[in-house]
Amino acid sequence: MNYDAQKVTYQEVTIFDRPALFTECRIDRATVPEGVYRYELRHGDADWGEPIELSRSLMVNFYGTVLTREPFQLPIDGWIPLESGSLVHYILEHVMRRAGAEFPRLAPEELARLAGEVADQYVAENMPAAGRRFAYLVERLKRGVTRLLAYLQAEQAQSLFHPAAFEQEIGTGEGAVPPLTLRTPDGRTVQVQGKIDRVDVMEREGRTYLRVVDYKTGKSDFDLLKTFYGLKLQLVTYMKAAQRIEKKRHPDKNIIPAGILYYNIDNPIIEVQSMPDEEDADYREAVDEMILENLRMKGVVNEDTEIIRKMDDRGGKSAVIPVAFKSNGELDMRSHIYSTQKFEQLTDYVTEKSADMAAGIFGGNVDVNPYHTQKEDACTYCPYHAVCGFSPDIPGGQSRSLKTFSDEEIWKKIREGVDENGKPLDRKTVQGNPDKRL
Repeated sequence: MNYDAQKVTYQEVTIFDRPALFTECRIDRATVPEGVYRYELRHGDADWGEPIELSRSLMVNFYGTVLTREPFQLPIDGWIPLESGSLVHYILEHVMRRAGAEFPRLAPEELARLAGEVADQYVAENMPAAGRRFAYLVERLKRGVTRLLAYLQAEQAQSLFHPAAFEQEIGTGEGAVPPLTLRTPDGRTVQVQGKIDRVDVMEREGRTYLRVVDYKTGKSDFDLLKTFYGLKLQLVTYMKAAQRIEKKRHPDKNIIPAGILYYNIDNPIIEVQSMPDEEDADYREAVDEMILENLRMKGVVNEDTEIIRKMDDRGGKSAVIPVAFKSNGELDMRSHIYSTQKFEQLTDYVTEKSADMAAGIFGGNVDVNPYHTQKEDACTYCPYHAVCGFSPDIPGGQSRSLKTFSDEEIWKKIREGVDENGKPLDRKTVQGNPDKRL
């Protein structure tokens, strides 16, 4: 719902040293007075508590609206990051894009130079009014992101997977691939749009293996229970979209899911027992190995050991993906792995669940119904308390407790095509797909 700009209450804020007015409401552009500029703020996928981007218009993750007397100069991407995590994300993507196939072989000084150039260019073009404090933070960020890039170099140097796409738009905009079109049980259609941070590809013997990598500033990991409940569908949906894209490009090839992975953007602090000479090669190697382990991607990969060894062939506990091998060459039971069949069952279930949720929205199911588990409460970081009015202090204001299921119970329900309440989901949800399995 859009609101009249002159009939809502605002809070005075400052964005990039400029005064602005903020509201949690989405403002109708036609009601904004002449000489005033309207922008929308986006929150992160995992954390709704803080805005991370400023844009002219948003489709998802709407956080609020700001009005200013001076316009912001937006880049070609159409948005400005409001936190270091988003800027790190931008630098990672553009350094890897510029370097291309040479990225794994760049010398450390070249890596640092390229990261600095990307950061400086972005700030100069999009944040000319940024003050000294922001400039200091950017310099710190450059040093941190160079370390992250070195990790990505190490990961790619030992992997036969290579990035095939960065920030792949799924939607109707320029340069985007067509959105996923779902059909609800009552015949309505829904388009699923988004942006895949990175798609990695490996070609082998007529098969195309895909990894979908999502960059996160928090501590994200794949959660089967949340996926089953429809609370965390993004990464699996992106895998389905990536498979569809590759199948359209290569209809004669078998498209195999190799992994859905989160790369948590971080600059880890490593604890050591002593402080030997930093020039000591063994010491530096040990510290670098600990850093790699802290930056290891989270998620799930294909259980096929041949595929796994194409990502990391060093044996033992991998420093780049969530698997480990025993001394006898078998996978450790703590490895996060699924069979190709399970990946296919999961992507099909997520499609069915998405269509079912859309049908519920069409049917008027928009109740305030937050959840909680033993580990978290959905309301903790939600910025919409003033809108929904939910409070446990109000009679009847109790959040729903998610029933827990074992992984075996979840997979049984997924195979049966039923939700957490045992209700069958519609098996015919994807329209116009070139691959009947997708």
